[in-house]
Amino acid sequence: MESSSSFATTLLPIALIISILVTISNIILIKKEGFKVKNILGLLLNIGFYLLTFLPYILNNILQLATWVDVHYEQGLALYIQEFGNFAVYLVISYIECILISTIILQIKATKHKPKLDKDFIIILGCMIKKDGTLTNLLKGRVDKAIAFSKFQKQETGKDIIFIPSGGQGPNEIMSEAEAMKNYLVLQGINEKHIIIENKSTNTYENIKYSYNLANKHKKNAHIILATTNYHIFRAGIIANMQHIPIECIGAKTKTYFWINAFIREFIATIYSEKKKHIIIISLIIIVALIMTSLLYLANII
Repeated sequence: MESSSSFATTLLPIALIISILVTISNIILIKKEGFKVKNILGLLLNIGFYLLTFLPYILNNILQLATWVDVHYEQGLALYIQEFGNFAVYLVISYIECILISTIILQIKATKHKPKLDKDFIIILGCMIKKDGTLTNLLKGRVDKAIAFSKFQKQETGKDIIFIPSGGQGPNEIMSEAEAMKNYLVLQGINEKHIIIENKSTNTYENIKYSYNLANKHKKNAHIILATTNYHIFRAGIIANMQHIPIECIGAKTKTYFWINAFIREFIATIYSEKKKHIIIISLIIIVALIMTSLLYLANII
């Protein structure tokens, strides 16, 4: 039981540094873009994490002073119920910390990846457009990244690329995101013959699925790359992998204070997308904690 506490405590300084950076970025984000729930996700995650981290200490102090239960008796059941709670909480914390830290490492690795210059199509993931049908800075960054890659590939290999701007029309949008991106691509000098729009999708899963199907209609076993924002690369790659779609990703840069909070949002979305697996693992962790605590209790009373 001590090992689980020690492991969680060892990772705590790393988690503390991350939480400080997240808090600072959230404060800057709120100052620049206003107070919205989506702009305080990092703060909410920090609060939840530290409540969980210090929960055993709080409960232990309460039980140590309690008169209605005795947790000092080595063969008493109350002591082992307390130990089970501590053990289970520390193991769950360690699990969450490992997922968070590994996700950060994999996200950084994904953004540093240099794709091969052999691409036939480049999918551009859509996001909300402005009321007049022009691109937001976020979406413009994705399209500019796609254009830059196409020019670099042409320069290095002489190979042209087909653009697939992907995104349907939202309830508050005057046109589809794909159409808005196409208009911008044309303004940037891209020939319409090199653009195929995908305007039916409503989320990232559909963006990738429908765009991949379009590419396959034009060329079987095509080499495809996907352009999005840097914080979105990791989850986009996971979604593509879930569909067994072989693609590489490139990411447009965004402001640091926005990136951190957006990454937290992507992290939560990634966890949620595999919630059944995580629920099973956490349930197994709790069962293991219960078994080990029960064995210790039996060993002391026999």
